[in-house]
Amino acid sequence: MAIIDFSHPNLIGKEWSVRVVKTTPKGDLFPQNVRFEDKDDAYAYYEQVRELWRKQKQR
Repeated sequence: MAIIDFSHPNLIGKEWSVRVVKTTPKGDLFPQNVRFEDKDDAYAYYEQVRELWRKQKQR
């Protein structure tokens, strides 16, 4: 399972972040934040991660 968030810039850094939280078979969570200065770059990464996750789920 994965949770994928696309978040707006925070007030301090004015950056966009994509948060991906993956769970292991044991149920451990592995959050990973990937930050971008450009909204388009962040959204492209978000779409890429979503597509990869969708393909993995179909297996």
